[in-house]
Amino acid sequence: MRVIAYILAVVFSLCFIGGMFWGCLESVAFDRDYYMGEYARLDREAATGMTREEFGQATQALFAYVRGERDDLDVTAQAGGVHRDVFSQREKAHMEDVRRLYRVGSTVRYVLWALGAVCLIMLAFVCRRRMPRVLSTSYLTALVGAGAVSGLLAAAIAMDFGRFWDGFHRLLFTNDLWMLDPSRDALIRMFPPDFFLKMAETVLLRFGVIITVFGIAAVAVLIATRRRKEAF
Repeated sequence: MRVIAYILAVVFSLCFIGGMFWGCLESVAFDRDYYMGEYARLDREAATGMTREEFGQATQALFAYVRGERDDLDVTAQAGGVHRDVFSQREKAHMEDVRRLYRVGSTVRYVLWALGAVCLIMLAFVCRRRMPRVLSTSYLTALVGAGAVSGLLAAAIAMDFGRFWDGFHRLLFTNDLWMLDPSRDALIRMFPPDFFLKMAETVLLRFGVIITVFGIAAVAVLIATRRRKEAF
C-alpha cells in the first residue's frame, strides 16, 4: 500500500505542477497590461505606425480570438496614413493554428486537474493520516524533475533564443505560416523576438517562484510531522 500511495502522490504532484505551469503561461499570455508595457519598452508604435489605442484593440482581439470568444481577426488601424486591416490572411491562418494549439493545451490542463483530483481522492483512502507527509515527500520528488526540466529550458533560452524559438515552432506547427515578414506582417512587428524572450523569462520566473513556495511548504510539513512523531 505504501508504494501505491507514493505513486498516487507523485502522479498528483506532476499533474499539479503541470497545471501550475499552464496557469503561469496564461497569466502572462493574456495580461493586457503586460503587453502594453512591452509595446512601450520595445517602441512598437514607431515600428508599426499604430497608436496605443489601436494596439490595445488589436491585442484584445487576439486574446478573444485565441480563447474562442470571437470568430475573426478583422481589425483595422490607421497605419502610414492609410486605414487598413491590421492582419493579413496569412497571419489570420497562423493565428487559427495558434488557437487550435491553445485548445489542445487547455484540454491537457483539464485532464491534468481531473487526473490529479482522482489521485488525491484515492490517496485519501489509501493512507489517510500519513497523507500530508506522503504528499509533501512526493511533491519534493516531482519538484526535482520539474526544476531540472525548467533549468534546461532556461539554459536553452539563454544560450540561443532564436534557435530555441525556431525549434519550438517547427515542433508544434506543421506548416510555415509562422514564418512572417517584418516588412509587411503586423504580427512580427508587434511581437519581435525580444518580446517573446521577455515573456518566456517572465513565465519561467513566475512558475519557479510558485513551485518553490509550495516546495518550502512541503518541507515545513515534513518538519512539523516529524516533530509531532518524535513528541509522541
